[in-house]
Amino acid sequence: MAKFADRVKVTVNSSTSGTGAVTLSTAVSGYQAVPSALDGASIRYVIEDGTAWEIGLGVFTHSTLNLTRSLTSSSTGSLLNLNNTAVVFISPAAEDLQYVEVYSSTSDLPAAGDNHGRITHVHGDGAMYFAHGGSWIRLGNHSDITSYSAATTSADGLMSSSDKTKLDGVATSANNYSLPTASSSALGGIKIGTGLSIDGSGVVTASGGGGGGGSFSAINVASRIITSDTTVSATESALSVGPIEIANGVTLTVASGGRHVVL
Repeated sequence: MAKFADRVKVTVNSSTSGTGAVTLSTAVSGYQAVPSALDGASIRYVIEDGTAWEIGLGVFTHSTLNLTRSLTSSSTGSLLNLNNTAVVFISPAAEDLQYVEVYSSTSDLPAAGDNHGRITHVHGDGAMYFAHGGSWIRLGNHSDITSYSAATTSADGLMSSSDKTKLDGVATSANNYSLPTASSSALGGIKIGTGLSIDGSGVVTASGGGGGGGSFSAINVASRIITSDTTVSATESALSVGPIEIANGVTLTVASGGRHVVL
């Protein structure tokens, strides 16, 4: 893309001639020379040599005041064969001006690669386009913009500030929770042990203890032999159908206030 500077108009070096690069000289009275800030930049130049003129794009080198020449247009249709009476100034060409052209359809658009950064209007689409990366890209109209409300439990949308606060309050890895094993001092998960069963719906059922294996129904069968240490606490009552036998080395303890009835 061409670069510019204000009120630049200079003469050419006395050695300048032909159609090659020119060596610039001093500024014309009332104007300035090409500023050093344009060193290495491509500048849009106009050369006047008598009544002949040339518009082009050239790279300026400040250390040597050299300006290359690449033709955009001229009075002769080609690069001028210069002499040392020519003057050079900086001025935009028509293609440098960012004005909006109107086209009937996208098929009428010029090559995007030659118009990088240019904006146009396509009447058939009712839309603006800009050239970038070798393609014409359609710009959205206001009617193309979708407005969103805050999300609800039944509709998608934007997150509200209160929801964001709640989300920020969720601890890292909160979804990686593992249920601990229950103990006498902590709540947690339990396993089904002897004398209990659980069905597919999670219902736990007590069955007869002491190896009898019968469930509690119209008739319940249980062993008459107590095979493990058993304590009836002060707030509990126990019922056995005798005669019962306490296995060797096993202790049956009934606390004060507890009751154990043998039928």
